[in-house]
Amino acid sequence: MEEQEKTLEEQQDGTPLCIHCLKPYSPNENFCKNCGEAVGTYTAFMPFERIFVFTNSIKNCWHKLFYEKGVSFGLKVLMIIYLMLTAPFIIILGLPFVLFYKLRKKKFDNK
Repeated sequence: MEEQEKTLEEQQDGTPLCIHCLKPYSPNENFCKNCGEAVGTYTAFMPFERIFVFTNSIKNCWHKLFYEKGVSFGLKVLMIIYLMLTAPFIIILGLPFVLFYKLRKKKFDNK
């Protein structure tokens, strides 16, 4: 019985998939290279990466609010309140970090 379990464990590949776009990613990555969503186990708890998770939640909320159909009125009210409460933090704290990251990424991509 133990031998069977060991061989089953050895045979399984275990490539993780992004839950948003279903593309494979490396277990060491924090974000999906295809869609940019957070995929790491502890990504939401890391200080710098948390900014991207937070801004991504704002993006998803904005998308549901204005582009998706069938969203209930109560959920829209909650999303508007969430956006109003988080907007100052995004503008003051998050935006400079995101811009810095994007500029740095472009710099390294061009090399």
